[in-house]
Amino acid sequence: MKASARHRAPEPFQPHGLFLRTLTFVAVVLAIAACGRSGGHPLALEQHSATPADTARHAAHRAGTHPPSSQQPATPRTSRTGKTKMLLGVFEYGAEVAYRRVEKFAATVGRQPDIVVSFGVWGAPFDTRFASIAHAHGTTVLIQMEPTNASLASIIAGKQDKYLRSYAAEIQRFGHRVILSFAPEPNGPWYPWGWTRSSPASWRAAWRHVVTLFRKRKANNVTWLWTVDRKFTGSGPLPAYWPGAAYVDWVGIDAYYVHRGDTFDKIFGPTLAEVRRFTTRPVLISETAAGQIAGRARAIPDLFAGSVRADMLGLVWFDMNQHRNIYHQNWRLEGHPAAIAAFRRALASWKPRN
Repeated sequence: MKASARHRAPEPFQPHGLFLRTLTFVAVVLAIAACGRSGGHPLALEQHSATPADTARHAAHRAGTHPPSSQQPATPRTSRTGKTKMLLGVFEYGAEVAYRRVEKFAATVGRQPDIVVSFGVWGAPFDTRFASIAHAHGTTVLIQMEPTNASLASIIAGKQDKYLRSYAAEIQRFGHRVILSFAPEPNGPWYPWGWTRSSPASWRAAWRHVVTLFRKRKANNVTWLWTVDRKFTGSGPLPAYWPGAAYVDWVGIDAYYVHRGDTFDKIFGPTLAEVRRFTTRPVLISETAAGQIAGRARAIPDLFAGSVRADMLGLVWFDMNQHRNIYHQNWRLEGHPAAIAAFRRALASWKPRN
């Protein structure tokens, strides 16, 4: 759901445009130039990232890489009752420079988000300042690493290793939980690493190379999120992009309420069913929103109820104003009292998964 909507067929949805990638680059550069590093308190998501010793070890050896460590997998934070808490995330454009935008979202919905998303520009360093500010608010950063100017072949061949080692070292020094996704939505054709534009085998090899490098650099505070787009006519086969459970902590699915008849079961159901045929990894709705055309008073409660019913980790709301077409609607809650009221009611009734 990120950039390059111009490459996408009319049916699927791509909220970001090329302008967002460019402006995000400017935002990251400004943030890096403006401030240095700062510290923070331990995250609620404090267990180290790794995977259990299951069938993935065979996949790791077959790929010619090191198997995962024996540390426990990352887990979602818990509520005061000790039950698992549904995670609420948000994307706010420009939050890397102006974190007050995330604070405004928190005030609007009546809850501090657990996750804040940033789209990483390939070649730029890890934004420790932004991660530290988020951490100070009790929030974990989710970085979508998009290799827009690095080919999968160059990554597999180790030509990007200097950059990746530096990035891993920065995260390791940061010391707190970071959710990291690499080359997201490969089952769509709008990215150079995606379906019909690069082979699934190359994508899997690149993912495994990145994860293995980070683990060698002891960046064990990373939770690896495998992010795919919803299934649609013409999308790539999800199993073809699965790198193996040894290389994934969480699964992420991106999908939006675009049309008036959209429901949770319709937009998430087929993808979720296929994913759960080849993995039992926890699933996060890694990017979503409901547009005004879909009818927010109906769609927002359906989204929250569906996420509980489907046993999801939680959801990340794409809180951005877009006025381009039906696939680029105004997703922002702020300034829309009816949508805010629906969101607050749904959030208040969002019960733990267990």
